Amino acid sequence: MKFIMLFLGIFILPINCHALAKWQKLDKSGEPVAIHMGPWSCATDNKTGLTWEVKSWHEDSHYYKATYTFYDPKTQLGVKHGGSCQQGQEWYPCDVSDYIAKINKQAYCGITDWRLPTLKELNSLIYKKNIEGKLLINPYIFPRTTRSIYMTADKEQVAGVWHITMMDFWRNRTQQRKLDVVANVRLVSESRGQRH
Repeated sequence: MKFIMLFLGIFILPINCHALAKWQKLDKSGEPVAIHMGPWSCATDNKTGLTWEVKSWHEDSHYYKATYTFYDPKTQLGVKHGGSCQQGQEWYPCDVSDYIAKINKQAYCGITDWRLPTLKELNSLIYKKNIEGKLLINPYIFPRTTRSIYMTADKEQVAGVWHITMMDFWRNRTQQRKLDVVANVRLVSESRGQRH
């Protein structure tokens, strides 16, 4: 089995070449980026056909430390503007519906149908061959992933109270949380960018 060594900061990561072959990196306009090159803004899983947002170090819309509350303006379920987003040096309140609308308006990576992933979709990112003690996600494709919980689109009522399903990439655990919870988000699309 072939491996390549990748330098991420001061860490050297052995990555199975087959684990990279299933991915197509995209720049923010939707153009393909070679797997060993950068920068990239999104990544398409060639096996599932899903395109995923890749978080950024930059303090902008895609800042990896931004958190969100669930809010659906159609049903008014959730908490409006309960999260914390950053633009430059300014933090402002935000929620998932704000974020999705903003990213779709930008046509980020050439895509205009970004949404929250289902639990099944988010689980497709689990990468169990990682170095022990590291997050269970491909660190080369998704280098800025936190140990916090990530929000899915899956909701259900428990004892008459709406809950949303969360997942973490640290222990691959799922949990039901009330809609006022603050969490990270990684958006997904079934599109492959404007050039695909």
